[in-house]
Amino acid sequence: MYFRDETDDVKEVLVAQLASSIVPMTIMGGTFIVIGAFVSISLAMPILTAVTVLGGLIAVAKIVLMLMHSKRNQLGKESRSTTALWERAHAVTTIGFAATVGAVSATTFAAPDLTLQMLATALLFGYCSGIVCRLSIRPFIALPTMAIAAAPVIVSAALYGDASHWMIATIFFVFLVGSAETVRYIHSTALREIGMRLDMATLARNDPLTGLSNRLGLRETFREVAGAISINSMVAIHYLDLDDFKPVNDRHGHAIGDEVLRLVASRLKAALREGDLAARIGGDEFVVLQAPVDNPKEAESYAEKLSDLIIEPYRVGDETIEIGVSVGYAVSKPVIRGLDHLLHDADAALYSMKRAGGGAAGAKLTSRALRRTSG
Repeated sequence: MYFRDETDDVKEVLVAQLASSIVPMTIMGGTFIVIGAFVSISLAMPILTAVTVLGGLIAVAKIVLMLMHSKRNQLGKESRSTTALWERAHAVTTIGFAATVGAVSATTFAAPDLTLQMLATALLFGYCSGIVCRLSIRPFIALPTMAIAAAPVIVSAALYGDASHWMIATIFFVFLVGSAETVRYIHSTALREIGMRLDMATLARNDPLTGLSNRLGLRETFREVAGAISINSMVAIHYLDLDDFKPVNDRHGHAIGDEVLRLVASRLKAALREGDLAARIGGDEFVVLQAPVDNPKEAESYAEKLSDLIIEPYRVGDETIEIGVSVGYAVSKPVIRGLDHLLHDADAALYSMKRAGGGAAGAKLTSRALRRTSG
């Protein structure tokens, strides 16, 4: 019910938000300790003191967990398994703290002092309202947490026996049911909003026809790669331009031409190594980021591999489509030559070869070009 529409990316965003409640948790933990200590002293119940201490320790553990999680969020994307571990850790500490809140509040309602019962009511309502506001994004945690905190109090108030406490127990129960519905609504709203935001981010960084990255996606990935690879490592930019592609559109129509572009993109993605990226930056122009690269020969071999893949005939419906490809590439340390310079060098090598009528050419050791045709 709650999780059927959650993708891994949406879940990662929602779980990351569990680390954003440090201030509310600090306030709630301090309030619990004060009220728990006051009630335990007033009722002269050492067991309540122990429960209060336990709740305080869990609150501290929860705050430390959120600080660690918040720091980890700054490092970027999490794996699916790591996201699940963070969620379970939040669930354990949150439910554990809820149990101490429920124990203190229920014990207080079993006592005859109405002033203490008012304190317990304030503690319970403050805690559950915070759960609804902050944890509805994870119903798996929010719903059992509210039940564990409120159910003992509902039972304790009902067992008190008089009409007023029966009414209090009924109100607590009705509010608990209403809170569950609020959790459902907030969670479904969060799913729609975050899903839409992620979709917009994907559209901003990807080519809608082929699914490859666009210029923005290429630029962001290059920046990440430049910051992650060794200072002695290089990157290569391969600039690919399809030859004889315009006649495909003229002869077979744009629908066939679009399908060929999608097939080209599929072959490029299949050729990528871990850490590489393929992008479509123009009508029939593609760029492949190769990183890391140990030497220019490695880039030359990679360019030949890409061109060999592209020139294989394409089967689209009943048609067999053959195209050629020209590839220019440039290799450099990213700290020396940025993306714009590498694109310029690769593009210049590509068109230098095109003007020469084909073959292999290059003006620089780290910039070369080649042209392949099918057949």
